[in-house]
Amino acid sequence: MTDSLEIQKRSERIMRNRAWVSGMILIAMYLALGGNALARYPHASFTGHPDACAACHRVHTATAGNLIKDPTGTSLCYSCHWGGLGADTDVKNGQYVSTGENENTWGDPSMPLLGGGFAQVNGTSTTTSHHVMDTPMIPPGVNDYQDPGAAITLKCMSCHSAHPDKGYPNQYRLLRVWPNGIAKNDPREVKWNGPWDDASQTTKDNPARDYRAYTDKDWNADLPGTQVYTMNYGDGMSQWCVSCHTKYLTSKDSSPYDAGDAYGALVRYRHHADTKITNLVDATSGLGYNLHTDLPLAHVTDPGIPEADRNKMNCVTCHRSHGTDTVMVGSAILSPTQRVSLPTDSTLLRRDNRGVCGNCHTNI
Repeated sequence: MTDSLEIQKRSERIMRNRAWVSGMILIAMYLALGGNALARYPHASFTGHPDACAACHRVHTATAGNLIKDPTGTSLCYSCHWGGLGADTDVKNGQYVSTGENENTWGDPSMPLLGGGFAQVNGTSTTTSHHVMDTPMIPPGVNDYQDPGAAITLKCMSCHSAHPDKGYPNQYRLLRVWPNGIAKNDPREVKWNGPWDDASQTTKDNPARDYRAYTDKDWNADLPGTQVYTMNYGDGMSQWCVSCHTKYLTSKDSSPYDAGDAYGALVRYRHHADTKITNLVDATSGLGYNLHTDLPLAHVTDPGIPEADRNKMNCVTCHRSHGTDTVMVGSAILSPTQRVSLPTDSTLLRRDNRGVCGNCHTNI
């Protein structure tokens, strides 16, 4: 009887082990097939893996619009874009994490993302400022920073679409064509400037010109005398940013407004944006000059514009879009009494203090 029970128990253990092994094999097969397919490009081409829809959607129990299963969408995006859980772009830690599964490498592994990160930048330093998620905030650059009607609650999908818009196949990094309720007769199109499929164009493995698609590294920064351009951002980026920061492309306001800086309602002046950095002419002296920078620039794709005029400074030349780890001291800090409802730290700038200014204007 004892031998019979022992044989029965041994058989049950064997069956359980076989079931466990079978389960692990199925999971491995799913990850090898479905996981790799999703890693290559998870936002389109679901025909071969329609089960992937369930990663984001619920047909009858969704908690957000468009049948999204996560009520904010933030944690849903982090399920891939965090710590190499699926995507090469770890936007929470602001780092490029190459899984080796993608057909193309669009950045340098372990290098910081151009847009920074929400919790950290390059996986080490806690951000000193970031776009605030899931909380109502009034963006800088609106008519009145104290107007509660100007508040925006940002989510990942406030700026990015989960799937590419077929009418705008070149929309940069899945940015929404109509962000912040922009009327559909005024699309904010941001053209994709790579990675290029044509071998004659610039890619990571064909560095004919300075280029990075996702990471914050310069190809020729170590070469003496090289004028470094990082042509990283698509054409139209500044127009897209002013969907929320409505005044920031206007060099001078036509009427006064309160910017929340203790000066009250005044006419405001701003640095130029979407401005070329080569073949410039000083308005006072008439002398020509070029600016040198290793900050990321927009490379305008319009073939009607001369090549020398295509590299332009835009909003994200100076600012990161997600978060930054730069430090501000002295006059670079906004006083806590100013912009009390807005960030008072490093305002998403790419260099400590106001180093972005000296990066171009080397004579100051």
